[in-house]
Amino acid sequence: MNTRIIAASVAAATLIGMAATSASADAYSRSRAEAMHQNQVSVSKAEARNSRATAEAKHQNEVSVSEAEARNRRATSEAVHRNDVSVSEAEARNRRATAEAKHRNEVSVAEAEARNRRH
Repeated sequence: MNTRIIAASVAAATLIGMAATSASADAYSRSRAEAMHQNQVSVSKAEARNSRATAEAKHQNEVSVSEAEARNRRATSEAVHRNDVSVSEAEARNRRATAEAKHRNEVSVAEAEARNRRH
């Protein structure tokens, strides 16, 4: 009878050990699957953050380029305007100088004619 009890006890202990081993393996497998899932979630979140940061950086770059282009257009327009004003002012000075030279010439001619008439 003792042999049967011992055999039954050994068999029971073996079954309990196998069940514990199986439960432990299942727990390990679940834990590993959960860790892999959490890692994938972390990777996905990091990829999403990187994607948003890249999109924001591209947008900021486009804004900077657009602002620089607008500044360049304004500076070019202002330079063209200043040049046009300078040309207009130079033309006006030339017209005045030409008119003054013609007037001086006419005065000189008139004076020369007057002198000639007196002599």
